[in-house]
Amino acid sequence: MGTSWIVRGGRVLVGVELVRADVLIEDDRIAAVGPVVAAPEGARELDATGRLVLPGLVNAHTHAASHLARGRAGNWTLEDLLVYAPANAASRSPDDEYLSTAIGAIEMLKTGCTAAYDLYMAIPAITDEAMEAVVRAIITDDLTDAPASQVIDREGREKLQDKILKDLKKKTDVKVEEVLFPDVTVQ
Repeated sequence: MGTSWIVRGGRVLVGVELVRADVLIEDDRIAAVGPVVAAPEGARELDATGRLVLPGLVNAHTHAASHLARGRAGNWTLEDLLVYAPANAASRSPDDEYLSTAIGAIEMLKTGCTAAYDLYMAIPAITDEAMEAVVRAIITDDLTDAPASQVIDREGREKLQDKILKDLKKKTDVKVEEVLFPDVTVQ
């Protein structure tokens, strides 16, 4: 069963001009863009009046678990990075991997990235516990107790997105209308 969204009244870049438009999203695809777009029955509606509407950005190469090492190698050459970088991440615990990856995922989401190809590595080797921590940091949230294995598929992500929205409304005073859950692929 697919999910449909209609984003109403936002501004969309057409050529070199920003124009008012509706955007219809069906499942994970932009199905229509236009001045007035009819939405299928049951579509969830978002009011984007006064806002810019654009598709999520894709980070095609990231190492989210490397965020704890930021600032240590800003002026390294590629050769330096390949030779010395393993020392920056050697023997980290699963909690370290989770924290580093969560920082990377949050940064990507805050800057408009909604999909990422994450090239995860660990020194001396990836353990099941470390991989679970990385996947949990990317795909799940502290608001849930769902193991990563339950949210990797589309149905699991949709259930989790609904749970996060309900939990946010219960646990915070921040006005949240919808949660659009990103797809994140982990190598």
